[in-house]
This record gives sequence, structure tokens and C-alpha cells, in this order.
Amino acid sequence: MRTNIQWYNTSHPSILHSTIKSLNPVNKDLQEELKLIAPAIIQVRPAPTGEYSIICYFADEKVTRYCMKDNLYGVFEPLRNKDVFAKALTILDGTAAWDLSGRRDEGDCLTIDPWTCISQRM
Repeated sequence: MRTNIQWYNTSHPSILHSTIKSLNPVNKDLQEELKLIAPAIIQVRPAPTGEYSIICYFADEKVTRYCMKDNLYGVFEPLRNKDVFAKALTILDGTAAWDLSGRRDEGDCLTIDPWTCISQRM
């Protein structure tokens, strides 16, 4: 059974997280539907080890570490420069991104799917 929900303000990930947490056990179907919404990264930073890893903090309070070391080829090749890797790292549309131009232009950013980032635990 699908439930129709009217979202009046889900622009902030913590609102969605508190909505999921506040649902009572009777609404298990609704809880499962809400889990299908892409996870949102609310903070990201380079790992202190300097090994091309990032620490991702999600709206649902999960914290993961994602290692990019084996992915630094093709479009991600500019990130081999450790200064670019650390200084261009930001959040764009709820996921980790590297803003290569510094203009917050989606066309100049490299992003990682949030499902990929959340799949690795610390």
C-alpha cells in the first residue's frame, strides 16, 4: 500500500531525518518508502591522513570514509593534485563534489553518488 505524502519543506536534510524518526511503528511501509530517498551528505572533509579519502557526514547521522585512491583516472585525474583534492572539496546537491572552477557551477564539478559514499563504513 502506497501512502501519498505532501512535502512542504524537505529542502533541509534534518527535516527529512526527523520525519523518518518520528513515524510510529504502525507506518512501517511509509518508513521503508522514505529510506529509498537518496541519502544526503551534510558535511564532507578530506580525511586527515591525506590518502585521497573523504569523511562524509550524512543527515541520518551516519559517518563514512570513502577512499578515492583507486578512482583517480579519467575525469577524476585532476584530483591527483592533493591541494586540489583537499581545497576543492564541497557539497553540491547533497553529495560530495569537487568544485574545480571555484564558481559553484555544476558543469565544472566532479561528484560522487551519495549511495556510493554511504556504502563504506568507517
